[in-house]
Amino acid sequence: MRVLAAVVVLAVYLVSGCSDDAPGASLPREATSSDASSPTPTTSSTVASAKPQRTRVPDVLGRSRDAAQTRLRAAGLEPRSIKVPGATCEPEGTVFEQRPAPGRTLPAGSVVVLRVNAEVDLEACDLDLPPASLDDQRVADLFVAFARGRRDSIPADAPVDVYLGGRLASTIDNDLLGERAEWGVCTEPGYAGRVCPLSPLDVLRDHRGELVVTSAPPSHPCLHGDQPLPDRDGVAVIAAATPRSCVDYFAVELGINDVGQIGRVNLVLTEP
Repeated sequence: MRVLAAVVVLAVYLVSGCSDDAPGASLPREATSSDASSPTPTTSSTVASAKPQRTRVPDVLGRSRDAAQTRLRAAGLEPRSIKVPGATCEPEGTVFEQRPAPGRTLPAGSVVVLRVNAEVDLEACDLDLPPASLDDQRVADLFVAFARGRRDSIPADAPVDVYLGGRLASTIDNDLLGERAEWGVCTEPGYAGRVCPLSPLDVLRDHRGELVVTSAPPSHPCLHGDQPLPDRDGVAVIAAATPRSCVDYFAVELGINDVGQIGRVNLVLTEP
């Protein structure tokens, strides 16, 4: 009987020791809704979140250096400025070039270099230009009207020589002068760092500012080489009425004979 009682006591003890309510027992944690909605991130999602942000380079040409730097920093980019004395005819402190160019997409924090006009060459940028004669002014007005599609022809009774920067690029026959495509020309190995063909008609058509007609040859700090026509007799120059930067300055020279007919046209550009 004693042995049987001992076996019963031991059995009771073992059962109570295995109970879920035993002190110190580890209870299983119930699953929660937050656990179900928060899966472990996959490798692909982790990699995607680590990709650097990219931003588009804003156009800050023509702005002051301070305004340009503020605009670039707001876009998540780091500006660096370089002062270039006498680079353009725009006011001192104006951004006339930026690299990389506007519209490019770069990683956030990338450096954008700004070239800033440090000093203005007042002599080279003189706007007190002598006017062309009334007859030459009339011919120039007719040429601008033709360039902008308001006329079908120019005053010319013979073939017209077309120059780029003072170098002969093409001769247009009289019966083809009304064809705009004939005015797109180029010289070897190119001109002023631009993409050919180049046309004086397109330059005048696309300019939205005021124009001036003068007898003075083109003048700008960024001109290089023998740009103007060598023979200045009867030459009228169509140019922008306000100073332009090295990027967008232009002049169109018209060689006009003594009966008001155009025989030469010279497109002058600066190199950006």
